[in-house]
Amino acid sequence: MQNKIISSYIEYMNFYKKDPISSRKIEGTSEMWMKLLIDFTEYTEAISLNKKLPDEILEFLSLSIDNNIRYTIASKHKLPAHLYLKLSLDKDESVRMRIALNKNTPKDVLENMKNDEWDNIVEIVEKRLIRNSKTL
Repeated sequence: MQNKIISSYIEYMNFYKKDPISSRKIEGTSEMWMKLLIDFTEYTEAISLNKKLPDEILEFLSLSIDNNIRYTIASKHKLPAHLYLKLSLDKDESVRMRIALNKNTPKDVLENMKNDEWDNIVEIVEKRLIRNSKTL
């Protein structure tokens, strides 16, 4: 499926009901996504899986009280730079681990994560930093 651009939240809901997997590639405005996230919270998980979300929506989702939503955002390969740092400091260790494992996490964020309270994260980060230094 080619990327589909939609203009209304109703169009998204109809498309999602027909094809939830393809709905992950839909593009829409920040306003449309916010309308869905605020007024139709049952779509939050599906929206978090979308690969074409505007930065403002990624930021909004990174504030979710749901660890699974923040984990999904931390797994994305295209995040605004400040979200890598923000999520690397998340209260949930699984979110921080996703940032530690994310191939696009900036080196400075990985460096900061060497002081994480969870030893498994520190171990992953140190291995990544060593591996990255060998490839330079």
